[in-house]
Amino acid sequence: MFKQFQIENFRNIKQCSLQLADGLNFIIGENAAGKTSILEAMHYIARGQSFRTKNVSHVINQQSEYFQLLATMDTEAILGMRRSTSEIIARMNREPIKKLSTLAKCIPLFLITPNSHELIEKGPEYRRRFIDWGLFHVEPGYGKIIQEYRRVLKQRNAALRESPSECSVWDPGLVRCAERLHQLRDSYVKKISPIFRDVYNELVSTSEISLYYLSGWKQGASLSELLNEKLKIDGERGFTSVGPHRADLSIKVDGIIARDVLSRGQQKLAVAALIIAQTKLASENTVPILLIDDLSSELDTEHQAKLIHLIHNTRSQTIITSVNSSILEMVDKYAMFHVEHGVVSSG
Repeated sequence: MFKQFQIENFRNIKQCSLQLADGLNFIIGENAAGKTSILEAMHYIARGQSFRTKNVSHVINQQSEYFQLLATMDTEAILGMRRSTSEIIARMNREPIKKLSTLAKCIPLFLITPNSHELIEKGPEYRRRFIDWGLFHVEPGYGKIIQEYRRVLKQRNAALRESPSECSVWDPGLVRCAERLHQLRDSYVKKISPIFRDVYNELVSTSEISLYYLSGWKQGASLSELLNEKLKIDGERGFTSVGPHRADLSIKVDGIIARDVLSRGQQKLAVAALIIAQTKLASENTVPILLIDDLSSELDTEHQAKLIHLIHNTRSQTIITSVNSSILEMVDKYAMFHVEHGVVSSG
């Protein structure tokens, strides 16, 4: 968990330091005050990127050439990041680290935003990322397995474009990684499904919701045989059409695909339930950090209260932004910060 989080030159926040509580933390302020920027900074040090933009120049304060973040964890580890448009420097306990994934392993961070409904509404890549991030924090070595799969897939796709007859060289390695990925992802979805249903039923008690992992190739078929069958058409297209990179997470409500029946607000509730379930599963191994941006967006007071009650009963540190301070009346124990024009004060 974050004990202290320091921000320098990040968007409109020139400098601030937050002493965070173990449980619930609320960041209150008007729109454009800088609330979301605090969560964005926390996300940046955990995942090495923003959840709002791919352009780092949009994140660095206009009067500076870099931003700097410093997180002191409850383990007493000190994690730091300095980012300019040309380089990124990361340190742990003042020692340089080569891979940002090292920071990610120290900060099991999960995020709910007003755009989280995209997990249901948009394409399979959103749902694959959801599964992969969850597995990264509960399955040792998962990051290496998926990196190896992507490496072999890239080489096979290059062979498809240049010399399809040479693809067979890459197939055994691809199949081996693919089957391991499928096994881990399928097992993860089966573990998270009952947790998700319980959380969802506390938020929405009128519907039956289900999860099912789709592997990315025909169920029961041999991936090796399918790669051979698809070789001609894949060669014409220049990419591999079957495998875990085509996988999806099927989310159905009363037997119907969720995006076809749920409103935007209902989709947000379903995704919130998914991510809370993910933090619950991760909490078996660590203490996760949950960020929730603009809780009141498309959620009425009743569902906000239910969500906070669910979060309060999880083993996680939670940081919530809101424009409305009345949200504080829903809980007894919390830390509160107020943001105005990029200036942060403790409540």
